[in-house]
Amino acid sequence: MFLKAKHRLASFILTGSLFGCGGAPAQSVQPVPPPLEVTTSAQSAAPANQASQTESSVEPGSDTRPTSSRVALRSGEAVEGRIIGILVLAPEEKKENDGAYTLVLHFLNGRDITDIDAQGVHLRDAPDVTVGAAIAVDEKRAPDLTEVLTTWVKNAGDGHIPMELMRTPSGTLIRVGAVGKPERVFKRRIIGELSTEDNPGGQPLVDSIRLETPKGTVMVPISNLVEIP
Repeated sequence: MFLKAKHRLASFILTGSLFGCGGAPAQSVQPVPPPLEVTTSAQSAAPANQASQTESSVEPGSDTRPTSSRVALRSGEAVEGRIIGILVLAPEEKKENDGAYTLVLHFLNGRDITDIDAQGVHLRDAPDVTVGAAIAVDEKRAPDLTEVLTTWVKNAGDGHIPMELMRTPSGTLIRVGAVGKPERVFKRRIIGELSTEDNPGGQPLVDSIRLETPKGTVMVPISNLVEIP
């Protein structure tokens, strides 16, 4: 049943190395600070500059993470900074031939993202990039996205997943894994930043993304991002 999902899972155990670099412990996704004024650059929201992508032939041990990412906005402007946290892409939902419902989610580490534009979400080109994945399966009903994400956050508030299987309160099975050779461009919209269990709002997703810029941390609402067809 699980093999019918669109993406192959290279491993069914999601460890701290998934969202870290070179096996280092993952950084916690801290509660989102109060919104600050977003300062945009004068650049237009054109497709990502290929020069921003890191060549795949990198020396072992070198840090290829981008020092700055470019986030295109609906207004035609762009915000530049280092993306904080883990971003969640819109789920892929389908009903299998045997009647079961599946929902596939992908989790991207913000520090692996070089650009967000109308072409999609661009990841750096390096062999150590790993994308988190969760396949939720329910034989009776379509999995509830909020319930799936809430269960994920409850079991992994610090970014670690200590188990390969989880169940939501309603009984949906969640199989956790990682895409070992992810796409370099995900052509799916971002639905939010993964929250933490102690988030004051109590929701599993925050409807904005954070960027570190020379002027401080800025918040970019999801609704302001350029549309990804």
